[in-house]
Amino acid sequence: MQHYCRFLQEEFDIRKSRNGSYSMNAFARDLGLSASSLSRLLRGRVGLSYETANMLATKLHFSFNKKEIFLAMVESSHSRSLHQRKKALQKLKRLKSQDQFNMLDEVSFSVIKDWYCWAIYFMVNTVGFKQEPAWIAERIGILKSDAENAIQRLFKVGMLVEKNGLWIQKLNFPEVQSNVPSLVIREHHRQIIRRAERSLEHVDLKKRNHVSFMLPIDDSQYEEFSKMFDAAMTNIFTTLQKKSKIKTKVYALSAQLFPIEQKL
Repeated sequence: MQHYCRFLQEEFDIRKSRNGSYSMNAFARDLGLSASSLSRLLRGRVGLSYETANMLATKLHFSFNKKEIFLAMVESSHSRSLHQRKKALQKLKRLKSQDQFNMLDEVSFSVIKDWYCWAIYFMVNTVGFKQEPAWIAERIGILKSDAENAIQRLFKVGMLVEKNGLWIQKLNFPEVQSNVPSLVIREHHRQIIRRAERSLEHVDLKKRNHVSFMLPIDDSQYEEFSKMFDAAMTNIFTTLQKKSKIKTKVYALSAQLFPIEQKL
């Protein structure tokens, strides 16, 4: 299997885990490929053109970063131009070294699930940050003991490391796989939602933006819409990061997509 095919195999495995009757034929149909073409592709019998790879990445709603890596993998393997293959390989190495999103397993995430762990983690890169638990606690409104404990946990899971006396982010933008049921992930979301609720009363309107609306959709296409939703959130996140050359404060970006026509 070509190294880029793992993206396709992983996507199929996720869909199969959600729907036991989901078949490779159905996956091929959703990708706009024949079943035989997909089979040959996954077995390494044929390659992908850049155009087809771009089409597949779009259909699968890959995040911007994931799409760039996928396309660079394809081009470095199959471009007809040796110069283009070398150029794509250089780009791939750069993308991997700068890969923005690092997947955490649930065990590691359970250690740093509390909202203030994440706040502290991203505060490290803000202007004027002080490596002092008392200062951190005052800044985000928690107990000093909670700040000290959170810092220890961040170092424990390897998200923070110390170099020349300075705290350094080991992972650029860590995330956890959220497409499986998890008590730990649900608790994290509850904490963020509670913080958002409190911000309605305690944060100046000029410093917060709460948006919500309802819309009718085709429920049978929820999986596709959910991926579009994830990709849009990821792109907003990466765009805000790129535009923020000087980072002065940590904000929470949170959104929900769920059926309103259901007793809760």
